[in-house]
Amino acid sequence: MAQSDDSSVSGAESFSGFWQEMAGSAADAARAGQQISSEMLGQMRQTFVESLRKYMDEYVRSGQFSQMMQNVLTQAVTFRGQMTDFLTSAMKTSILPEVDPERVGDVVRKVEQRVADRFDELAERIGKLEARPKPAGKGSKKSKVKAKAARPAKSKPAAKKSKKRGR
Repeated sequence: MAQSDDSSVSGAESFSGFWQEMAGSAADAARAGQQISSEMLGQMRQTFVESLRKYMDEYVRSGQFSQMMQNVLTQAVTFRGQMTDFLTSAMKTSILPEVDPERVGDVVRKVEQRVADRFDELAERIGKLEARPKPAGKGSKKSKVKAKAARPAKSKPAAKKSKKRGR
């Protein structure tokens, strides 16, 4: 573990060295009244990426990271086992009987067949209804309008009310 501490220190030193170099270069350029050139920015970016890559590589290869990943994976496997045990016991203790997939498939097929048969019966009944001749004058809008126009006009009840008020 002492070796991983040494490697992480060297990674951290290269990372902090990059920032010190960048800050010093930027301060020198500012004092001189110059702008930072694109070459210098490219070099700073390259140094940053390289030092970050080295630091991450050292960390991923360290014993600390390895131990952490081992713990995470062990906990994940343990959790999965606990969930499997819980769900299995819940299924066994539930009110539902054990389900045979073939039996479920048979039931679904029978229900589908019954629904299809019923649709066929309904389609046949609708066809017979549509084939019947419609009675003349019943049910059409035009006949209702004509019947309404032929009714005699009713007397208005407002006239009776006015007589009652006069008393």
